[in-house]
Amino acid sequence: MCGISGLYHVAPVRPASRSCVEGMAAVLAHRGPDDGTVYLDGPVGLGHRRLSIIDVAGGAQPIFNEDRSKAIIFNGEIYNFRPLTEHLKQRGHIFQTHSDTEAILHAYEEYGEDCVRHLRGMFAFAIWDAAKQELFLARDRVGIKPLYYRWDGSTFSFASEIKGILAAPGVSRQIDPLALDDYLTYLYIPAPRTIFRDIRKLHAGHTLTVGRDGPLEPREYWDLRFTSCARMRRCGWPSPSAAGDGTMTLLSWARVLAMALAVAGCAALQGAGESGGPEPAVPAQL
Repeated sequence: MCGISGLYHVAPVRPASRSCVEGMAAVLAHRGPDDGTVYLDGPVGLGHRRLSIIDVAGGAQPIFNEDRSKAIIFNGEIYNFRPLTEHLKQRGHIFQTHSDTEAILHAYEEYGEDCVRHLRGMFAFAIWDAAKQELFLARDRVGIKPLYYRWDGSTFSFASEIKGILAAPGVSRQIDPLALDDYLTYLYIPAPRTIFRDIRKLHAGHTLTVGRDGPLEPREYWDLRFTSCARMRRCGWPSPSAAGDGTMTLLSWARVLAMALAVAGCAALQGAGESGGPEPAVPAQL
């Protein structure tokens, strides 16, 4: 578990305050006790609290691309980052670390906002694209990793937890009565609302781009859909029972993929290096 936070002064453009970004990251220290870093680039400030698991020595964030025009902060794990890294290297990308974080960044360079479709894992991340003056945020398909944000018409801020946003000066703590009604009805608050009127939660399976005109509408890249029998047959599953068996196979392989990364991480923590053995062959559906 790590913690990410940051802000973008959109209009009027003004330099990000180091003390403000440090304060936002500091309240997330429990999410990442191993390291804390802040990066400033004009109107943008990024804060990261790190729990070191993969590439302990070289994976400090933010991580940059080759010409340092893009920077990423990331919370989560990408289970397929090794084969993805090899694919991106073949496409000409140069890696400076052995981390899954850098694989995301180069995937963004290669595929743009569709990079999320190439990731298998749990994640919340933010990429600052200095060339485009855009901040790109994304959350994993089922929302394992949290990501909150606030837009007041001038400054966009985000964090892994609401308290990271509240740490910035001038943030209203006014309660959203509709969110309170949701909580009393369902015992939780569905996205995009939070208990605070001015703070939103990014939906699972969504991305959000913030440019010089402010944030765009969140974009859905994945959702759970129920498939017709005709489509199941086209996918090679002739019956619902075969589809059930196929689903269990995919879930089993997803577990193998996740465990392979977990074993490699434990080996790294014990000083045995990053390699956890050869990558398991993964079905194309994963």
